[in-house]
Amino acid sequence: MYDEAAARMRQPLLMAPGGTVPMRELVRYATLAPSSHNTQCWKFRVEGTAVELRPDLSRRCPAVDPDDHHLFVSLGCATENLVQTALANGLHGEVGFGSSPADALRIELTQTRAVSSPWFAAIPGRQSARTEFDGKPLSVAELNLLEQAGAGRGVGIRLLTDKPTMEQVLEFVVAGNSNQMNDAAFMKELKQWIRFSDTEARLRALRLAGHGARHPHRVREPAGRGGVDPPALREFARRCRQAPRSRRALRSRAGYAGLAAARRRCGADMTTAIISDCRD
Repeated sequence: MYDEAAARMRQPLLMAPGGTVPMRELVRYATLAPSSHNTQCWKFRVEGTAVELRPDLSRRCPAVDPDDHHLFVSLGCATENLVQTALANGLHGEVGFGSSPADALRIELTQTRAVSSPWFAAIPGRQSARTEFDGKPLSVAELNLLEQAGAGRGVGIRLLTDKPTMEQVLEFVVAGNSNQMNDAAFMKELKQWIRFSDTEARLRALRLAGHGARHPHRVREPAGRGGVDPPALREFARRCRQAPRSRRALRSRAGYAGLAAARRRCGADMTTAIISDCRD
């Protein structure tokens, strides 16, 4: 049942009579974007041929995302999904920004020639993968494509594929995971967003199911509905803290991609760096 509900969320676009795409379907594809803890921290409003997008601050994650950086990046991902889906269906999305973070982001849609991009095709199949990979190296052509995709105005990328450097990064990642799982505030917040019951995850439509989220370690479901079984959550955290398991999964990657972007905060230039897997 959970898998069926998830499949419906990722099914191909349902077209209206005449071959046009309904605005609701554009929004559905937008909501397939990634977000921290899968909180889906956005609100959509359709107004004629425009879509407004605002942050849903009730779904903030102050422990893991104290400055709402991930929240607003999630809004950007949802916007890109919507723009790519619109373009594939003959609509150009012109994105406008308000003067303050509280203002809605507005996407005006106008008729244009349909262009179906690889990014649009990837939307229903995208997911974060924390499983083990086959460890095979990427080709030079694939690495070049990653470098091209990660470079942009104010953004830089560095691919790490040599094993000694990857081992150094691995130790930082394992230490970071352990620190998070030992942080009481982080665990309290995580508990609010995980549902180990498939039924509850389906009813809530967005909260994570322990194994439904494709986490490699299945944790038993609670006997009754509502909330997370505390022993199950503790077992989940214990397994996540296991360094050998984390190291094995990380070593199965073809490499890591380091992304850095300059941003201004409190009048000073800062750099945000993100490390992700080349095959994730």
